[in-house]
Amino acid sequence: MTNHDRLKARLAIHDNTVPNVFTTSTESQSATETRVVRLCQEFLDKLEIQPELRLDVRKHITYASKGLTSLGPAYESLDASRPWIVYWTTHALDLLDVVLSDEKKTEICEFLELCQSKNGGFGGGPHQMPHLATTYAAMNAIAILGANGFSRAYEIVNVENMKTFLNNVKDSDQIMSKKAFILGLFIFLSREIM
Repeated sequence: MTNHDRLKARLAIHDNTVPNVFTTSTESQSATETRVVRLCQEFLDKLEIQPELRLDVRKHITYASKGLTSLGPAYESLDASRPWIVYWTTHALDLLDVVLSDEKKTEICEFLELCQSKNGGFGGGPHQMPHLATTYAAMNAIAILGANGFSRAYEIVNVENMKTFLNNVKDSDQIMSKKAFILGLFIFLSREIM
């Protein structure tokens, strides 16, 4: 089965997917999925006409690199998602085989360091309360930055405070919710791999 066929099959599955519960969140998710499916379908239609369609790597690199600068007005509402933006951007650039300079990596590390709580974990932006999700994103960005021997990335993580943060996520019975457990496990594994 080709990638083209797999994508078509995936789009067909989406058409038959209906949430069990309808909330504002599920309706918003459904609307977003519908828009994405439409865009994918347009791409597939063009691909059938123009099989030589290629990824314009330079344009993607230019676009992704913007995520490493300050947020523009259109993205100000994502202020509490900054580690996610850093992760998505560094991951995209890594997939495109972009090698960031040590200077740029240091700049990113210094920013992530501002997002790290003195009590462990990472907040959504500088000096914000830590959260498992943003901690997961920050740790993944750190892993990408440190992957080629850039040890400064790993040095920003206060390991003892991170352990404390992860232990504090447990409820009064010392049990994590499923979501917290899974995110905590991913964070732990990211840290261990480093």
